[in-house]
Amino acid sequence: MGRVDAFTSTYTGPHSADQLEPGDEFDDDISPGLHTSCVTVETVMKNITLAIEEEVLDKVRVVAAEKRTTVNAMVREYLMEIAGRDEKIKNARRQLLELMEQSKGDMGPDWKWSREETYER
Repeated sequence: MGRVDAFTSTYTGPHSADQLEPGDEFDDDISPGLHTSCVTVETVMKNITLAIEEEVLDKVRVVAAEKRTTVNAMVREYLMEIAGRDEKIKNARRQLLELMEQSKGDMGPDWKWSREETYER
C-alpha cells in the first residue's frame, strides 16, 4: 500500500490516472501500465474556483493534453509567473545598477555628444 503526495504518471491501463489525487492510497498493482513516481511535497496549496466558458475550457484541455500537462498545472504556472514578475524586474534593475557602478566609463555630468562623434563610423 502506498500514499500519493504528488505524482507523475503514464496511463496505459483500464484505470484513469485522473482518479489519483494527492493524499490517495493505492495498491502497488493498481494497473500494469500506470507508473507513478511519488514524492513528498511540503507546499500547502490553496484551492480556487474559476468561472470560464465551456468552449474555452474545452480548447484549453486540448492544449494541456498536447503539452502532457493539466489545466490546473497551466493555471498554476501562469499565476506563479505573474507573481514573480515584480521580483524579476527588481532583480534586473539591481543588476543594471551594479553594472553601472562597476563601469569604468565616466562621461561626466556635462558631457554631450558632438556632431562628429554622433556620425562617426
